[in-house]
Amino acid sequence: MTVLVRGETGAVNAAVRAGADACERVGDGLVAAHIIARVHNEVENILPNSPDAGMGGRDGDIS
Repeated sequence: MTVLVRGETGAVNAAVRAGADACERVGDGLVAAHIIARVHNEVENILPNSPDAGMGGRDGDIS
């Protein structure tokens, strides 16, 4: 699953940390948590910008 969080850096850091902690408590295994502050415009252009963009299931399968 990929989760995209946008906002102020401090708030994003807190949200990502809380999500990572919750994932570790569940024990499903966190693969990566990465924060890109002040993302470059070219990268921003390829990121989804709507809440339902790319709503596939595991490994892109639609469920």
